[in-house]
Amino acid sequence: MCCLDKQKKSPQKQPLQIRSNQQGQKKDIKVVLLGDCFVGKSSIASRFCTSQYQSQYELTVVAAYNSIDMVVKGQQLKIHLWDTAGEEKYKSLLSLYYRDANAAIIVYDITSTETFNSVQGWLKELDEKIQNNEMVLALVGNKCDCLESERKIPKQKASNFAKTHGMIFKETSAKTGEGIKQIFTQLIEQYAQDKL
Repeated sequence: MCCLDKQKKSPQKQPLQIRSNQQGQKKDIKVVLLGDCFVGKSSIASRFCTSQYQSQYELTVVAAYNSIDMVVKGQQLKIHLWDTAGEEKYKSLLSLYYRDANAAIIVYDITSTETFNSVQGWLKELDEKIQNNEMVLALVGNKCDCLESERKIPKQKASNFAKTHGMIFKETSAKTGEGIKQIFTQLIEQYAQDKL
């Protein structure tokens, strides 16, 4: 298995202000999943929100919405999760979904060099289209249930890239559930660390 060893914590950025509906109600946090086609964004969203895995998914058209309730540091939170399309033809519409997001997860497939090379482009896209430089970012290498011989991106290379860009890093498997809950929990906790 590719993703069995534990990760060290990456440098933390200052969290954003959490949007609250009214006093005593759940606070809303918007998270977007970005990345190329077929890296497993929909599978990650499904595994996190429903604990389900489907081996077949239709291509996401522009974006798909999921939500889940979480408790972090005793605070009730509603996570609004937007799974965005990876196809080039939808890129011009994607900023509608991530421009007011509190956190973003950029996903690549550890068995595909091309999807890892695209991560820099997704970071550039965020940098050009949003004004919020305090967005919490995570880099996720999906499909770590692969055989080691299928791996194209060394874990250390991706970890170093994430550290350089101030991102949380985790390898995951939407198929087995490995690392899915942990990456979302770490992302939300980092976002909320000074606000709850």
